[in-house]
Amino acid sequence: MSACGGGEARPPVASAVSAAPGAKTQRAPAFIEDDYPRALQEARTRGVPVFVDVWAPWCHSCVSMRAYVLSDARLGALASDFVFAAVDAENPANAAFVAAHPISAYPTLFVVDARTDTPLLAWEGTATAEELTQLLGDTRAGAADAAATFAKANRAKATGDLLGAKTLFLTALDDPKASRELRDRTIEGLTNVLSQRKEFDACAHLVAREHEAMRPGTSRASALALGASCAEESHAASLPAILAAVTALAKDGAAPILADDRSGLFEVAVDAEPRPEVRIGLAKEWAAFLEAEAKRAQKPAARAVFDPHRLLAYIAMGDPGRAIPMLEASERDLPRDYNPPARLARAYLELRRFDDAIAAVDRALARVYGPRTMRVYNTKADILERKGDPKGAADALAAGIAFMKKSAFTAANEALIGAAEARLAKLRR
Repeated sequence: MSACGGGEARPPVASAVSAAPGAKTQRAPAFIEDDYPRALQEARTRGVPVFVDVWAPWCHSCVSMRAYVLSDARLGALASDFVFAAVDAENPANAAFVAAHPISAYPTLFVVDARTDTPLLAWEGTATAEELTQLLGDTRAGAADAAATFAKANRAKATGDLLGAKTLFLTALDDPKASRELRDRTIEGLTNVLSQRKEFDACAHLVAREHEAMRPGTSRASALALGASCAEESHAASLPAILAAVTALAKDGAAPILADDRSGLFEVAVDAEPRPEVRIGLAKEWAAFLEAEAKRAQKPAARAVFDPHRLLAYIAMGDPGRAIPMLEASERDLPRDYNPPARLARAYLELRRFDDAIAAVDRALARVYGPRTMRVYNTKADILERKGDPKGAADALAAGIAFMKKSAFTAANEALIGAAEARLAKLRR
C-alpha cells in the first residue's frame, strides 16, 4: 500500500512553487513517459541513475502518486540527480522493460543504474514527496551504517534476492544507531519481504511487536495493512490487535499519509469487520472521508483517484447507486479512460441493471488495452451470467482469452489466462 516520512498528507498538485524572493521557481521534474530507452540513454549521457515510476491506469495508488506526489514541486530538488521516467506496465510499447524488470505490485518505484541497466531500488508502494526524497537519498548512502545496510537490502530485493534482503533488513533493524525514520522504513521493507516469502507468521509477529513504536505515517500504515494480511493468512492471535490499530489509523485525520493510503486502511478494516452494523458504519465513515477528498481535488484526474474506493465503500454501505453520478462525471471528464465505464458496469451489476451494465462494459472494452482487457471481459461475463445468458458469458471469456494469447504480456499473465480458461470450461459443460 504505502511508505512515509511525516510530510503533508495531501501534497499539492501544482507543478511549481514560489521560492524565496529573487530565487528561481522550483518545478516538479519532467518525466519521460513510456520511452525507457530514451531515459536510459539520457541518464548515461548525464552520468546519473534513472528513477522509474512503474504504474498501471487501473491502479488507484499509482494514479494517486501521479496526481499528488510525482507532480509535487518539492521533487524538483532531485531533478539534477536522476532522469525521471514513467512506464505504464500495461502498454505494449513497454513490454521489453516489463520483461527485464518484473514487478509483483503496483506501483513499483525503481532506481536503475544506467550503466548496467540493473536496479538499485525497487520500492513497492507509495510515498509522500518528503518521504520519497529521503528514500532516494538512502539509496545513495555509502557509509558503513544502518542507512547503507538499508540501501543494500533494497538492492538485494530489487534483484530478486529476497533472502539476502531479509538478512540485510534484519541487520539494519538491529543497529542501535538507526534513526526512528530509517527504522520505520526498514520495518516496512522487511514486512514486505516476509510477506513475499510467505513467512506470514514472522510478518505478523514483526508488525504486532513494532507498530506501536512507529510514527503514524505511511511506513506504519503499510506495515499494518500487510501485517493484517499476514496475520489472517497465519491465523495469528495478534490479528484483532493489528486490525484495531488499522482502524484507529484510518480514522486519524492528522496522520501524515496520502489520502489514498488512509482509504486503503479503511478498506482493510471494512473487509475484516464481521459485524454487519459495524461494517456499514465504518463504510459510511470511509465514504464521507473520500467524498471530502474528492471535493478538494483540483483536477478531474485527481478527483478520479478516489472513484474505485468510493464505489467499494458505497457497495459496503448497501448503496451502489450512489456511485453512478460520480462515475458518469469521470467518464465525461476523462473520455479516453476505460476505468469509469468499467466501474459503472460494476455498479449497474450490483443494481441488477444488466442492460446498462453491458453498455458500460462495452464502452470500457472499446478503450481498454493490455492485461486489464481480460479483467474487463471477465466483468462482461459476470454480467451476462447473472443475467441468465451463459453462452454470452462464455463468448466474452473466449474473446478475452483470444486477446490475451496474442498479447505482448501473455507469459506474464498465464495465471490470469488459466483462470479464465477454467471458468470457460465450467460454463461450457
